[in-house]
Amino acid sequence: MGVMGSFTLDVETDGDVSGSPYGTITFEDVGAGEVAFTIDLEGILDGADIHQFGFQADYSGPLAIDPTSIGAADFTVIEGASVAGVGSLAWDYVVDFDNGTPVLEPLQFTLSSVDDAGFDAADLFNGSPLTVKGFETSVAVHAQRTDTQAGSETVIATGGPGPISNVIPEPATAAAFGLLMIGAVLTRRRKRK
Repeated sequence: MGVMGSFTLDVETDGDVSGSPYGTITFEDVGAGEVAFTIDLEGILDGADIHQFGFQADYSGPLAIDPTSIGAADFTVIEGASVAGVGSLAWDYVVDFDNGTPVLEPLQFTLSSVDDAGFDAADLFNGSPLTVKGFETSVAVHAQRTDTQAGSETVIATGGPGPISNVIPEPATAAAFGLLMIGAVLTRRRKRK
C-alpha cells in the first residue's frame, strides 16, 4: 500500500476527565491522492459519538470524504476551521461528522484530493502543529460520550505521529529499483573482466 502511521491521543483538553491514552488515529495511503483513516477511541471515551476530527497537513487543496463504514450520511471536510474544545484555532482540515446521526467509533473513512493526486499520508508527518493548551499537536478529536454523565470531550496527540511503517513501494518504483540493481550487477561484472 504505502506509508502508514498513527497518533496516540493522550491529552483531554477540557480538563474534566482522566483516562489517558484516549485512543489512536491510524492513517495509510490506499491509492493516488487517497488516505484511509481509523479513529479508535478507548478508555473513558470507548464507544463515543465522534463529532469532529481536525488535523494539520503539508497539503493545500480541497479534500473529499469517502465513507467506508459510516453509511450514506452527508459529512463535510472544511479547510481552516476550528474544533470544539480547543478554542478558535484554525486547523488545516476539519472533518465534520455532526449531522444529527451518531457516528460511533471505531470510525473508518477515506479522504482524497479533489483537484489532483497530491495528498498522501506523508503530509501528516510534515504538517505544522498547532499549540493547544500549551501542547503542540497535529490532530484533535471532539467526541460525545454516550454512556456516561459527562458532556463532550476533545482529545489531542501531544507527540508526533508514530514511526513510518509498512512502506511497500508502488509497482513502478519497485520496477525502477529492480532495473537499477540489475544495471549495477552488470556494471560490476564488466569491471571484473
